[in-house]
Amino acid sequence: MCAQSTLSISLQRALWLSQHGSTPVSAPRRVLEERADWVCYIPDDGVVLSPSVEVFRAGSSTGYRFLKQPGDLAAVVSVAMPNKNPALRDCPVDARTSTEE
Repeated sequence: MCAQSTLSISLQRALWLSQHGSTPVSAPRRVLEERADWVCYIPDDGVVLSPSVEVFRAGSSTGYRFLKQPGDLAAVVSVAMPNKNPALRDCPVDARTSTEE
């Protein structure tokens, strides 16, 4: 979606705010135990709301061609998705265990 729209601008702003804003976001302890360098900008219990996102490219099936007429979305809600797959090398397994709140 980021290569097709203006969503990346909002997510870059969320990253900056997570590091420099009044409410810092840090990676959960279970992630930091494995990877101290992990950057987290969507809180475990939160979302990033991106208002007024313009979609200007089609999907990968058409080679991300530019659309003749861009589409406007009222908003996009980005939610952190925990990883439960230990086979992924570029993401830590960060899903909560049943004993965590």
